[in-house]
Amino acid sequence: MQADLMLTTAQIGMALAGFAGLVTLLGRRGPGADARLNEIRFGSMMELSLTLTTFSLLPLIPAELGASEASSWRIASGLYALGAFPRDEG
Repeated sequence: MQADLMLTTAQIGMALAGFAGLVTLLGRRGPGADARLNEIRFGSMMELSLTLTTFSLLPLIPAELGASEASSWRIASGLYALGAFPRDEG
């Protein structure tokens, strides 16, 4: 299994999450800047980074429980498909 690649991807996702926080903190344009826009940017970056991290580590769980490599990827792909399925938020 390519556990090293998945762990590296997870580390990149966490680095992006930290970078998002730093950019949001240091990138303030001044007192007149829209704080809500900064919140949306920060939230989007954090959500994307943490989603990347979670789904890159997901195949490791079935593999640790004894599933074959192919089964681990199928389970992880199915869970990703459910997570990415559009939902009505209205």
